[in-house]
Amino acid sequence: MNELKRTRLKKHCEEQWHKRWIATTSTLQDDTVLGILPQDYFEKHDAIQKLEVSTPRLVGAALSLVSGHCDLQLHRYKLGLTYSPTCLCLTEDESAAHFVMRCPLYRERRVQSGIMDGELTLDKVIFFIQLTNRLR
Repeated sequence: MNELKRTRLKKHCEEQWHKRWIATTSTLQDDTVLGILPQDYFEKHDAIQKLEVSTPRLVGAALSLVSGHCDLQLHRYKLGLTYSPTCLCLTEDESAAHFVMRCPLYRERRVQSGIMDGELTLDKVIFFIQLTNRLR
């Protein structure tokens, strides 16, 4: 294959990927914790300033989790970095909502962090991330 054909094919693939990404980005909110936390949660609660965490890395991990742009299988799959979006528990795709609320592998961590006790708060999500040591 000559260089011109290779360049055209690469450009075509990038354009198709970009179209697919734009089409799926609008549905990301359904697959993330944004479906659980109201979008204005951070403004109303001034949560980031009130957090008592030892490292900004955990705050960043929590915010990436809320946006759905985090190091979980579903996001990695959409970026073409893995072959499957399925969680290691094999029950469903590993979205942020699955990781935080439903994954059987992290049930005990959810109980420890207080996520299963009622209201989902950013503090609880950060504590959950810290307990799982999953997002770095």
